[in-house]
Amino acid sequence: MPEEGEKEYHKGGWCDSEALKEALRVLPFKGYLKDSFNKLSGDLCDCIETLYHDHPRNSETRRSFQCMLEVVELIKILPALINCDKDNSDIWSDELLERKIQDGGDPTLWREELTCVQTNTCNKSKFRLARSLCVQELRYLVDNLDLPNCYSIKEIQFYLLQRVKCILCTVSSSFRLYNVPMDNSPSDICWLVKKSEKLTLDLLIVDEAAQLKECETLIPLQLPGIRQAVFIGDEYQLPALVKSKISDNAKFGRSVFERLSMLGYCKHLLNVQYRMHPKISKFPVVTFYDGKISDGPNVTTKSYEKRFLASKIFGSYSFINVDGGHETTEKHGHGWKNTIEAAAVSRIVQRLFKESFSTGIKISVGVVSPYNGQVREISEKLGKSYDRYDGFSVKVKSVDGFQGAEEDIIIISTVRSNKAGSVGFLTNMQRTNVALTRAKHCLWIVGNGTTLSNSKSVWQKIVKDAQDRDCYFDADEDKDLSNAVFKAVIELDDADNLVEKMDSLDIGKPRSQV
Repeated sequence: MPEEGEKEYHKGGWCDSEALKEALRVLPFKGYLKDSFNKLSGDLCDCIETLYHDHPRNSETRRSFQCMLEVVELIKILPALINCDKDNSDIWSDELLERKIQDGGDPTLWREELTCVQTNTCNKSKFRLARSLCVQELRYLVDNLDLPNCYSIKEIQFYLLQRVKCILCTVSSSFRLYNVPMDNSPSDICWLVKKSEKLTLDLLIVDEAAQLKECETLIPLQLPGIRQAVFIGDEYQLPALVKSKISDNAKFGRSVFERLSMLGYCKHLLNVQYRMHPKISKFPVVTFYDGKISDGPNVTTKSYEKRFLASKIFGSYSFINVDGGHETTEKHGHGWKNTIEAAAVSRIVQRLFKESFSTGIKISVGVVSPYNGQVREISEKLGKSYDRYDGFSVKVKSVDGFQGAEEDIIIISTVRSNKAGSVGFLTNMQRTNVALTRAKHCLWIVGNGTTLSNSKSVWQKIVKDAQDRDCYFDADEDKDLSNAVFKAVIELDDADNLVEKMDSLDIGKPRSQV
C-alpha cells in the first residue's frame, strides 16, 4: 500500500481498531436475528405510523387501519421478549426456528387476542401468541390494503389526492388540482398520468371569501366538476389589499362575495359569536351588524369574564386616555408613531407578564395598531425577552395582520394625537371593525380621547360609548401607568431639547454650511 494511502487507511480508523473488529465480527444466529429484528421492526413501525396518519380512509379500509394499530402494539411487545437477557432458549428453539404460523384467522377476534397477549405472564406463550397474531395481521394488510407501485413525489401526491374526501389548500395553490388524473387503475399509477380524464370535485368552500379578489376566486371556481360553491366571509371587515390607487378605483380588489351581495343574492348570517366577552362585542355588534348578532352561551358565563390586572382601568372593555401623547412620523416619513403610547403599552405588557409568571396563568396578548411605524416602535420596546416563557405570548401586528386572529387580551394603540382631530385611515370602518373584534376576554384601547372625539369618525362614537358605559379612564387613574407615561414624556422632552441644541450649534451639518 502506498505511504499516503496507508496514512489515510490508518486515519480512517480501520486498521487495528475497534471499528474494524466490529465490522469483521461474526455474530451468532441469535445476535444476528436480534440486530436484524430491531432494525426492521423500527422501520416497519415508522412505515405503518406514516400510513396510519396520512393515508386516506373510507369504510372499506376501516379494518386495515385497526390492524395497523394492533401491529404497532405487537411490535412493541416482541422486542422485550427477543432482547431479554434471561435465558429464552425455549422461545428460540421451539417457536422461532420450528413452528409455522397458520394462515387465516378471524379479524373480528384480533382485538381480543391482542388483549390476551398483553395480559399473558408466560414468556413462551406470550411470544407464540404475539408472533402468530402479528404475522396474521401483516398478511391481512398485504392482501387488503392496495398501495401504489410508485416512488416519485408527484405520483404519490396523485395517489393521495384521488382518494381523499376533502382537500385543504389556498386559492392560488388550487391550480395544481387541474392536472390530477382520475383514479382508474390503483395498481398502475404511471398509467394514470397518461390519461386525459381529470379529477373532479363536487363542492367548493371558500373561507375569508370577502378578502379575496375576484380573479383569485376564479382559480378554484373553474376546477372540473364543481357543482356547488359556498362562500364564507365578512364584507364588513378588511377586503383584499390593493396598493395601486388606479386598480383600487377600478374595483380590482372587489371580491366575488361582494359582487354577489350587490346583485342581491341571498346571504345567510351566522348570527352567534363565540369569541368576545359581551362587553367587548356590544359596540361592534350594534355599529357594524345592526344588532343582528347575539353572544354565544360560552361567552355569557361568569367564568368567561377575567380580570388579569387588579387596577380598575383594566376591565373587560376599557378606553385608556393618554392625552400627553405626541404623534410623529418615522424617518423618511414611513408611518406614524407615538412614543408615549408605545411606553404605556409596553408597561401594560410588562405587568401582564409578571402576573402570568407569578400566578402560572397562561395569557396570550395581541398588540394592534393601524400604523406600521407604531408596530415597529412597540416591537422595539418589547424586544424578544417574552419569547422564552411558554406560559406567556405577545404578538405585535398591524390591524391588517391580525384579521382572522384572536388573543385573550387585545391592546389597541390608536397613535393619532393632535388638536385638529385628524386621524387618517382610522376612519376606515372595516379596519376599525377588525381591530375591535380580535379580543376574547379583554379589550383595552389606548389613545388620545380628545383627538378621537374631534375626528368626526367612528372613533368619536367609540369614545362616547366608552364614556356612557363608564369604561373611559385616564391613564393618571393608575399610578404605575401614570409613572410610565410621565417618564416617557420626560425622555421625549429631553430628546427634543437635545435636537434643538444640536440645531442651534449646527451639529451634524456639513462644514461648508457652518
